[in-house]
Amino acid sequence: MIKLDVNVRTIDDCLRLLDGRFNQMKILNIIIDSIDTSLLNIDNQYILSNLTAFCLTTRNPTQEYDNVIVPLLRRMENLETLMLFLLVGNRPEFIDDVHLSEEILIHMPRLEKFIFDITTIDDVVEID
Repeated sequence: MIKLDVNVRTIDDCLRLLDGRFNQMKILNIIIDSIDTSLLNIDNQYILSNLTAFCLTTRNPTQEYDNVIVPLLRRMENLETLMLFLLVGNRPEFIDDVHLSEEILIHMPRLEKFIFDITTIDDVVEID
């Protein structure tokens, strides 16, 4: 079993780990300080066929959930365990069970365990 526990600054650091160079990795637990639009031209299409467990924790809110996180998770079709601890900012809708099922979980037929804490933060303040 090849396992990696790592703290990284940006999503680019995470994508570098998942660009195919470490294709024997089975378990990845990653804490990311910031998830913004990727600044690098990194192959983000490589299917992570050997990855069976993935834990993603964000320290700061991200507005790139739909553009970065969802496509990344869809590459993990053989996951058996998925853990997400996310702060998502300024998204027009809450991330609910229907969204999770239709956008992510349907792409993971082997998934047995899913633990998540996804907080949606809306910075819009309405004044009456």
